[in-house]
Amino acid sequence: MQISFTNPSCTVRLYALINNAGVCVCGEFDWQTWHQIQKQIDVNLLGTLRVTKYCLPLLKAGEGRIINVSSVAGLYGYPGLSIYCATKHAMEGASAVLKEELGKFNIPVVTVQPGDFSKATHLLDNHHKNMNQMWSEMSEFQREEYKDYFISYHNGVAKTGLTGKRIKPLTVLSANVIRGFEKAIMTKVPDEKYLLLPNWRSQLKMWIIGCLPEKWSQYLIARRYRKSLPKVVPSPLLGSVRSGSSTASTISSVGSRF
Repeated sequence: MQISFTNPSCTVRLYALINNAGVCVCGEFDWQTWHQIQKQIDVNLLGTLRVTKYCLPLLKAGEGRIINVSSVAGLYGYPGLSIYCATKHAMEGASAVLKEELGKFNIPVVTVQPGDFSKATHLLDNHHKNMNQMWSEMSEFQREEYKDYFISYHNGVAKTGLTGKRIKPLTVLSANVIRGFEKAIMTKVPDEKYLLLPNWRSQLKMWIIGCLPEKWSQYLIARRYRKSLPKVVPSPLLGSVRSGSSTASTISSVGSRF
């Protein structure tokens, strides 16, 4: 559908826009391919901004609302989800600003922040495919450097039972998620944010983390990640790389030009 920005007499109105499309690639930043990085940014952030931009005339006409589906990954930094977290943090920031800018048109901007509901969604269906793409584009040095660490990380994700394409009935989705979206869509004056968590344990954990200083909460999140994985054993190739001082000086001189 094409929307004309130059037709103020347009009678079509939009009650709500829900930006829910999302791509999540699990894996450390050093492993992810550029295509994987770009796709997450294109869908999660640029896709949201693009659709919102196109729908603004209809939202203005109907004093509709924008519902941006962020994540708890937009509140904290979770190791292994660097790009996903970056896109969700950006969405949080964009939503906060849009709320102020569109307030004069009576357009509420609501942020929905789901926890881990990947068992009920298809967010990680392509995890094994993404893992193979990472490994195939790694250099020999990277494979030697990470090997057991890389395998252990992806095995950990797979053991959670969240990956792979399978039929996931709506009944798997927690009732509080449905209620949260109903409130965001149907409430006359919606809240600015809806934090939706799968169970009381997640709620308690998020409450504790939220009460702590940011440095402490981030430490606890990172500590759990570190404990679940083996240590990285430096590759013998690392010494040869460090000894290449001419290469390092070349990179430094190039970087200083910008």
